[in-house]
Amino acid sequence: MRHGAFRLTADLKIKARFLATPREGFEPIRDAMDTLGLSRQAVLQRVKRGELESVHDIRGQRKGLWIKTMDQNPLFEQTP
Repeated sequence: MRHGAFRLTADLKIKARFLATPREGFEPIRDAMDTLGLSRQAVLQRVKRGELESVHDIRGQRKGLWIKTMDQNPLFEQTP
């Protein structure tokens, strides 16, 4: 049996989730836990189910998951 390296290709949608600088409205997972009032596990479950948008910050040694918290729980809902 032959063992060796393999190559994975990533489309633009996957590449967009790995950023050097997170976009507006994203914050580190620890801050997102406080903002959303959820435990770490609950935040990660919601990311996995697609209820929360996330990106991976890849700045040097400091890597981490950033969660989009803006527009997730509006304080006052606007009615037409």
